[in-house]
Amino acid sequence: MMLSRYLGGQHSQNKGRHMITIRTLLSGSRLLIRSGPSKMGLAASLFADKRDSMPVTFALAIETNPSHWEEYKMFVLRVGAEDGSKESWCLKGYLVDGDKTHHVEAYYRTDQLSGNMTLVK
Repeated sequence: MMLSRYLGGQHSQNKGRHMITIRTLLSGSRLLIRSGPSKMGLAASLFADKRDSMPVTFALAIETNPSHWEEYKMFVLRVGAEDGSKESWCLKGYLVDGDKTHHVEAYYRTDQLSGNMTLVK
C-alpha cells in the first residue's frame, strides 16, 4: 500500500496524485477523517442540484498510519442524524480516486471535523 503525499500533516507540492490509493484497500477498510466540511458545507453539498453535484473534501488517513493523510472528494448521497446533538452524522456516498469511485459510509462530527469512514461494496 502506498503512503500519502502528506507526511505528518505537512502538505506536499505533488498535486494531482493520491498516494493513499483507496483502490488498493479492501472493502471494509477503515479510514480516519482528519478534517472535513463544516455543518453548512455538508448541508450545501446535500442540497446542491444533482446535475451540478457539489463534493465535499475530507482529509483521510489509513487507520494503521494516522499521521499520513490525503485529501479526497466525497459526493454525499445521504445524511442521517446519529444522535440528537445536531453535530454527529451518518453519511453515505462515494469517493473519487482518479477515474474510480468507491462507495463509503462514514460517521462524522461537524463540531470536531473528525470521524471515520468505511469502504463498502
